[in-house]
Amino acid sequence: MRIIARVDKLLELQSGTTKAGKQWKKQPILVSQKDEFHSELLIEMWNDNIIELSEGQNYEFDIAIKSREWNGKYYTNVSCSNVGKVMDGDADDKPF
Repeated sequence: MRIIARVDKLLELQSGTTKAGKQWKKQPILVSQKDEFHSELLIEMWNDNIIELSEGQNYEFDIAIKSREWNGKYYTNVSCSNVGKVMDGDADDKPF
C-alpha cells in the first residue's frame, strides 16, 4: 500500500539484539495523512530501510500492515519498505 503523509515527529531510534545474536534497529515515525480526519499513523522503518527524514516534510511511503496474536491479544504494525520525497505540488501544497 502506498500513502502520502507529512512527518510530524521522528521518535527515538531503537536497537537491540535478537536471541539468535543478530543486531536490529527500528526508527518509529509519527505521520499525518491528508484525509478528512488528518489521521495520525505510526510507521516503523527497520534496519537497512532506515533513511534520514525531515519533520514537516511530505513523503510517499510504501507500507505493509500486519497483525499478529500474542497471549490472546492482537497487535498491528505498520512497516515501511520504501520512502520517496514528495515534490512541491505533488501533495497539494495545502496544509495538513
